[in-house]
Amino acid sequence: MKNNNFVFFLSIIIFSLNVNAQDFNLWSNSDSTEVCSDWSLDLGANHNGISIGNSKRCNGLRFNTVDCGIEKINGINFTFWTPRHNPNSVINGFAFGLAPEAGTINGISFGLAAVVTEEKTQGFSFGGLAVVSQGSLKGIQFGTLSIVAQKEISGINIGGLAIVSSHGSVTGINLGGLAAVANGGIGGLNIGGLALVSEKYITGINIGGLANVSSKGKLQGINFGGLALVGNDGISGINVSGLAIVSQNYIKGITFSGLAIVSGKENGIFGINFTAGVIENSSFIKGISFAGYKLKTNTMSGINSSVIMSIAENMRGISVASYNEYTNQYGISIGLLNFADKLKGIQIGILNFAKNNPPLFKILPIINFNL
Repeated sequence: MKNNNFVFFLSIIIFSLNVNAQDFNLWSNSDSTEVCSDWSLDLGANHNGISIGNSKRCNGLRFNTVDCGIEKINGINFTFWTPRHNPNSVINGFAFGLAPEAGTINGISFGLAAVVTEEKTQGFSFGGLAVVSQGSLKGIQFGTLSIVAQKEISGINIGGLAIVSSHGSVTGINLGGLAAVANGGIGGLNIGGLALVSEKYITGINIGGLANVSSKGKLQGINFGGLALVGNDGISGINVSGLAIVSQNYIKGITFSGLAIVSGKENGIFGINFTAGVIENSSFIKGISFAGYKLKTNTMSGINSSVIMSIAENMRGISVASYNEYTNQYGISIGLLNFADKLKGIQIGILNFAKNNPPLFKILPIINFNL
């Protein structure tokens, strides 16, 4: 559909943000052959108490310059420089430093540069630049630049520039200064300063400053796109767009668009739909529809109005437009000019044409009918 090419072009640009979290993992040394010292000064017994140094395990308060090859820390962990080689480590409690990094972090983590995990991050995390996980992010996450995960991102998440899930979903309350991008779905209360882009569904209350794009799934719920809303597999709910609402499948619910509402061949447009431009579908339009310029479809039913023209193969119900043209009309058409090949109803206008009427009644002013 030519009408949505510009929106899909936008989605391609934004999907370029859909990077692997490992690309951001600048602080981790992946050399598995590295030998890490386990020297530490411990005040306590059996890994309990206070530990200063690269202790592999600690339950209590731990200080270290560089975490390397740690196993499990329970309590408060301070790491002053960038960690190395901690893919299977677990930190439970508090993790603080330049860039806390572990296999799994559960609790509160604060990184002056970033917070990085191999498997998952759960709890509250703050990254001066980013919060990054090769796995999932769950809880409350804040990254001044971005929040990036390979798998799902859920909870309350704020990325100054972007929130990106390269192979999972983004759900909960999520704010991306420029965009929120998910290879899976996007659900909940989600705001992208420029766009929300998902390969699958977008559901809930979703706001994209320019566009909301579901390239293979549905848009469902309350969705606002400053320029466009695109739901390749369907759009439903309350949807508002500054320029266009476009779907290859159905469009239903309450829909507002500045210029156009367009759906694909297989399914139709139904519900309450308003646009200053065009409502067009090759199958059907049902419900209450208003177009500032044109309504065009195969089958039109309900109450439909257009300032300029209304064109359909079959019309059932009430149609109001300056120019009405129907192959088969079953109902009432009101306009300046009304045309019908087969009229079963009433035409009201300056000139009314009904081809199936007797010769003297084919063209009449003011009113024409065939009951």
